[in-house]
Amino acid sequence: MTLPSCGGKAPETLSSERILETAGALKEKGFSVQAAHLYEQALEAPGFGEAERGNIAYLLADLELNKLADPATAYAHFLLAKNLVKDEALLKEIQQGMVAALERSGKSMAASQLLGDSTRLVPGSGKPGDRPIARIGKTQIFESEARAALDELPEQVKGQFSGPDKFDKFARQYVASRVVLDAARRAGLDQTPG
Repeated sequence: MTLPSCGGKAPETLSSERILETAGALKEKGFSVQAAHLYEQALEAPGFGEAERGNIAYLLADLELNKLADPATAYAHFLLAKNLVKDEALLKEIQQGMVAALERSGKSMAASQLLGDSTRLVPGSGKPGDRPIARIGKTQIFESEARAALDELPEQVKGQFSGPDKFDKFARQYVASRVVLDAARRAGLDQTPG
C-alpha cells in the first residue's frame, strides 16, 4: 500500500505488518469494507509465510461472512485458509466457517456433506461407554450417549442394532441425526415464531 506524501517527497510504502495492523484497527472500529480491502492487500503483500497468509485469509473470510454478508467470497477465502493453515484448532474454526458459508449461500446439501465429512467416527480408547465416537464441530459425541439413545428405542427397533457391528451402524446413524439437528439449529429452524 502506498500513501501519498506531502511536499514532493517519494511516496511512503507500508510494511506488510502495518497493513495487517491497520486492517485489524479498521475491523475493530466497524469499517468492515475498508478492513476487507486491506486484508486482501495483505494476502498479496510480500513478507508473509503460508501460515500467516492462511490466518489473513481466515480473518478476511470471517469478516466477509459475518459483517459483509458475502458468503460465496467468504467460502473461497475459507478454502484458501484451509489449504494454508496447519493449526488444528484454527482448521476446525475454518471448517465451521465453510459450513456456515455454504448454508448462507443456500447450498444446504453441500454444507451437510462437508459437515458429514468432518464428523467421522472417532476410534477411542478408554472404558466402554466413555469413549468419544465422533466430533461435530467442537462437540464430542460419546459412546455412552449413543447407547442411551439406543436404550430409549422400542424393543423391536432396538433388536435391529444388537451385536457389535450393529451398534457401530446405529452410532453412525445417531451421529448423522445429530449433524442434521446441529445444522437446523444453526439455520434457526429450532426457533418458534413469536
